[in-house]
Amino acid sequence: MDQQYNIFICYRGDKGGWLAANIYSELKLYTKDKLKLFFAPKCIGKWENFKMRCEEVAGNVSLMILILSQGFFDNCTESDDVVMAELKAALANDRTKFLPIIMPGFDFKDIDLTKLFTDIEIDRIIHINPIKYTDVYSFSSAELLAPILQDRAGFTYDNIFENSHIKKRTHMICTPKVGQTLGGAYFMGRKKNFNTKYSAEFKISVIMDMRENH
Repeated sequence: MDQQYNIFICYRGDKGGWLAANIYSELKLYTKDKLKLFFAPKCIGKWENFKMRCEEVAGNVSLMILILSQGFFDNCTESDDVVMAELKAALANDRTKFLPIIMPGFDFKDIDLTKLFTDIEIDRIIHINPIKYTDVYSFSSAELLAPILQDRAGFTYDNIFENSHIKKRTHMICTPKVGQTLGGAYFMGRKKNFNTKYSAEFKISVIMDMRENH
């Protein structure tokens, strides 16, 4: 069993690759490598079999981050599709959670996932409400993902970002499902730890303006 990584970043080609690379680099920087992140271009050796290595790691992680760009599922019906192989490997592990990040042009409503996955698999893929990527100026991987990584990957906000110097302004809007927990988020610049059940339609707007630590 491969235990070298616990978070797998899944993306489709150039459309999602640049955002996947940014998320990988930023999380590594601000967590000082405390998260065991797998991003294929940076983690697969020159002589390794790319598809086999991706499947091997994807099947043993605790969290798969899905970079959902336009056309992400288009080639999943092809027998040699690497993305589909990664997804199936992760779905074969009952302990793996999925965190979707939706890019402009992607909408779950435009895709018939029943042609690719079982109902149980679909529920797992969309179980965590997605984070919407808007633009490079308002998206910060470190701050937006921290509360969810806390719950899904077993890290607390403080020990992930200990002594890091973050100077960002970000805006996140999400619609939590009933019973979904967000922990250690920053509301209007003040840290609030909470464990609350939200109604399905309740929307949260989080504005973080974090000053460099001294």
